[in-house]
Amino acid sequence: MSVQQPREDLAAFYQAYTDSRLKFGEELGRRLAAYRDAQSWQGAAVLDVGCGDGRIAQAFAGCGAQVTALERSLNRVANMARRLASQSAGPRFRLLAGDGHELPFANEKFDLIILSDVIEHVKNPLRVVQEAARVLRPGGIAYASMPSRYSILNLVSDPHYQVPGVGLMPRWLAAWYVVRLLRLTDGYRTERYFTWGEVVGLFRRVGLECRELKGRYERKIEAGEVPNAPSRRWMANLLYLPGMRRLALRLARTRFFRYFIQPGWEFLAFKPASVG
Repeated sequence: MSVQQPREDLAAFYQAYTDSRLKFGEELGRRLAAYRDAQSWQGAAVLDVGCGDGRIAQAFAGCGAQVTALERSLNRVANMARRLASQSAGPRFRLLAGDGHELPFANEKFDLIILSDVIEHVKNPLRVVQEAARVLRPGGIAYASMPSRYSILNLVSDPHYQVPGVGLMPRWLAAWYVVRLLRLTDGYRTERYFTWGEVVGLFRRVGLECRELKGRYERKIEAGEVPNAPSRRWMANLLYLPGMRRLALRLARTRFFRYFIQPGWEFLAFKPASVG
């Protein structure tokens, strides 16, 4: 049986997302530096779990961190290895094939663990978070981002497949809808979407203090940033209407926006420092 490739417009959307990750990683490094005692990432041990094409990991290596990029997909690892070889990634970057459910590292090894758009794709989110907590050093930080289950934007246009309603469907139905009925791609690779409370609960169950990292969507509105998803680019155009940017910024600071409009969550989880 031949493998069905993503539909052309969906493939373009995936590529745009991938291309945006290096810039996002550089921005993330600046944002998270405020939560470290050190003034920079120089020499910090960073683990990017489910690193995809490795752009975020590259950004942190560029900031001086000692980065380990872990990816389950062997095809992605091979493609990344070829790309990094041509770009001379340097000694601060290590690429490994591995699974977030069973991290191949000793306890308390990393200062920062990145779980960017990963949790919604794994079979056992609690196990992945437990492993992250195990390899995180006391005083270290875990960063996690994921789609919001009840976001109106996600219900109108799914963040992975660009079609409506997927996030509220049982997984078997969503897979049938995306793969069999619409024939968008060869496989459904999303397990489930989360609420705010579910994410916080995951990290607290493994002993990490968890808080939401706010402000990303306010910056997007202020900058008039155009979303990668073609189905959402009309939102950037609305910001040019008189008074709309100011109204959008006021809305973005409300709890209603955070729970029911913004498409994704960002969280920081902190491991308590060892008591001497």
